[in-house]
Amino acid sequence: MFTTIKNRVLFTLISLSLGALLLVSAVCLYGVFNMRAWINQGVNELGAGVESQSADELGGAIEHELRTAITDKAALISEKLAAIELQTLRAASAAEYIFAHPDEFKPRPIDYLRPGQENTAIPHIRTAPGADPAALRAEIYLAANVQDALRGILAADIGLNASYIGVESGYFISVDKNAAGPENDNYDPTTRPWYAGAKEKNGIFWSDVFLDSSGRGLSLSCSMPFYTEENGVRTLKGVAGSGAELNNISAIIDETNIDGAGYAFLLNHRGEIIMSPKLTEYETDAQGNLVLEKYGDNDGDGDNGDGGGGSPAQSLTAKMTSGQTGVGSMRLNGEDVYVGYAPLSVNNWSVGIVVAQSDVLAPVEDMRRRLNALYASTELAMNENITFTSVSLLAVSLLAVLAAVGLSLRFAGRITGPIVKLNRGVQEVSEGNLDAVIAVEGKDEIGQLARAFNAMTQRLKEHIRNLSAATAEKERIAAELNIAAKIQSGMLPVMPPFPDRTDFDLYALMHPAKEVGGDFYDFFLADETHLGVVVADVAGKSVPAAMFMIVAKTLLRNQMRLEADLEKAFFAVNNQLADRNEEAMFVTAFAGLLDTDTGWFTYVNAGHVPPALRRGSQPFVRLQTEPGFVLGGLENIAYTAARVRLQPGDLIFMYTDGVSEASNRAGDLFSEQRVLADLNACVPPGAGATSCVEKIRAALTDFTEGAEQTDDVTMLVLRYLGGPAAQKLTVAADAARLPEVAAFLSDRMTAAGFPAPEAEYLQLAVEEIFVNITRYAYPEGGGSVELTCVCAADRVAVTVEDGGLPYNPLARPDPDVNLPAEKRGIGGLGVYMAKTLLDDIHYATKDGKNVLTLGKNAGGTGAGGTDSGAGGTDPLATDQGNRT
Repeated sequence: MFTTIKNRVLFTLISLSLGALLLVSAVCLYGVFNMRAWINQGVNELGAGVESQSADELGGAIEHELRTAITDKAALISEKLAAIELQTLRAASAAEYIFAHPDEFKPRPIDYLRPGQENTAIPHIRTAPGADPAALRAEIYLAANVQDALRGILAADIGLNASYIGVESGYFISVDKNAAGPENDNYDPTTRPWYAGAKEKNGIFWSDVFLDSSGRGLSLSCSMPFYTEENGVRTLKGVAGSGAELNNISAIIDETNIDGAGYAFLLNHRGEIIMSPKLTEYETDAQGNLVLEKYGDNDGDGDNGDGGGGSPAQSLTAKMTSGQTGVGSMRLNGEDVYVGYAPLSVNNWSVGIVVAQSDVLAPVEDMRRRLNALYASTELAMNENITFTSVSLLAVSLLAVLAAVGLSLRFAGRITGPIVKLNRGVQEVSEGNLDAVIAVEGKDEIGQLARAFNAMTQRLKEHIRNLSAATAEKERIAAELNIAAKIQSGMLPVMPPFPDRTDFDLYALMHPAKEVGGDFYDFFLADETHLGVVVADVAGKSVPAAMFMIVAKTLLRNQMRLEADLEKAFFAVNNQLADRNEEAMFVTAFAGLLDTDTGWFTYVNAGHVPPALRRGSQPFVRLQTEPGFVLGGLENIAYTAARVRLQPGDLIFMYTDGVSEASNRAGDLFSEQRVLADLNACVPPGAGATSCVEKIRAALTDFTEGAEQTDDVTMLVLRYLGGPAAQKLTVAADAARLPEVAAFLSDRMTAAGFPAPEAEYLQLAVEEIFVNITRYAYPEGGGSVELTCVCAADRVAVTVEDGGLPYNPLARPDPDVNLPAEKRGIGGLGVYMAKTLLDDIHYATKDGKNVLTLGKNAGGTGAGGTDSGAGGTDPLATDQGNRT
């Protein structure tokens, strides 16, 4: 019965378990007599602990939610105020430029509109009492040129009701959405708070909130001084300002909700409540000025309603007015509340959110009531079960202990000997001695285990030898694959391609599924007027495909450069790849040559996926191609070329089947139909090549959901911008030639049907760059500037070349437009403005000349990409930088 380990261990465990049961039974008997009191105490402590922990966790959760909500709300309000500040800066920059360059502007009267006209942006002028309008007429007619910029500011539709400037000479020019009427002499701008505040601060100035006299509700103004400069001395010329309604901010305050409760409020720098759902009426004094109450003071006596002298509310107000961010709890108006607060980034206001603690802790109170009810219902049954269990456990334990003691002592020695030997041998092997032998005899499981362990150590030594050799080989292969991937990546053309070419737009990418892949793309200039493009896919993956890819890419590029006839070029490449192709590898390829002068695109398809073509703003469609035979499959295969005439703005999307056959986690394929559908859904008309590729890559990423892909993904987009349509103008580097430059650009954009708003942005950017060149490019004088303009209805590209001092304007850091004018320093605003207004801007050098290319798309939003990471948001800043 006891010749096997199983039986002996089983018997011994039973004996030891029964012995342990004796001790457990004794402990249980003692515990039974104390259990009732212990359970009562534990339930009470559990209830209190659960209630306390739940309250703490809910408090922590609401604090986190409050902190997130108040930070988001402060950022949202700050964004709207920052937009007003930006438009004020725009008005000041426009006025400063007009007074700094009077020769560039014609005198003009105020074009105020009469009642009944559809345009609600009404310009008007007012002069100070005692001022002589006749003496100021010449200056006023110069300043009137600012009204176009003021109208443009109101057209931005960010909640402004007026945009205006006041001049130290004593007159005021405004464009107001509601005002109307002729000029009058009843207003001195230099005495107004918005003028005096900006003049005193010498920078951006925000007024107090006031009730608009025209019935437009809560309003405020933002103003900024502008200057003239003579002989290096800056003199205050006037102040520009913007008046804004606060309806949008009021909506942000009113829509606050934290877990179905709470409200928000807005405080100014004096701790006065500007906005709150609790504040439904606003009082005014005898002069009509707005009277605001302090936060927490509902009756004006400094008390928050709790008889404590208002100290909690005053402490909170002090934190908010000092620009702090945080979440705290306090007692307000007889109720415990949580309060979150954060400052606005634009001015010195602060926003707060209040949530009652009773709303947050209501679930804790409900849980406590249910715990008490549960304990009361189970207490009686628990007492009865404790008594029965105690008696039964005592009786069973005594009987089991008596039987287990004798049996455990009898068999303990018969088990321990072999186990000790086995343990000693295992320890020796675990210390690294794989030559150790466990000397345990017998036919039971211990003997079998010892013999099996000895055999395992021998197999382990052999496995270690094999594993070491395999690991070394794997590391060598991984290193070689890494080098191959770098070589393959280096074979592809670099981006951005041909930055100085304005007759086409090109972008491509290749993402291999393995370390190295078989897909490739290529583009090159066969000559000055012919661009070659290739997209190809080698059958197979990894190193063999990569090697075949390198050979195929090299042959295609060389043959297309040597042979203008694509049919002959593909015939020659196919025969060279098929010769001695013992591995039967092949490549599908689509290649084309674009005549940049005429727009003719000649192409050949060797068994590849047909590209997609977009003409102008029409939807993408499949380009009609002869399928052809793959390259490298059979010798002496004839290929048929086709061609299509591209118009400026037409776009061709070339790709490999790794795009259409990309799969998600469910095994679904992206499909050819989805490629066309996403091109039409995601790529708007007029989009550039880079945008097209990036949008389809983003669509692929969303579709595949991170699933591992089995095929390479390659895309290439070619957008034809037009060749012979490019027109040039060469003028002397003289600011007096600026009107000629402006007329040159305006005439060509108008003739091409380019939209007026985007045309004005591009024209303003080019004029700023031209003025900068005339000032700084030629220190010794002389020199010229050459402008090349390529116009289409959906895009205009302008290249500006000068032979002056080498200078990359995009490498200069952007100025901090939030600083006051005297701290901001001279220079940089013009280039900053150009980067903000354009969709793309690139700098390069060619034949020792500075070449700056500026592009604007119809419907473009500005702040486009540059080759130096440029960006910005100041659309009317003036470039006063230098080239040294």
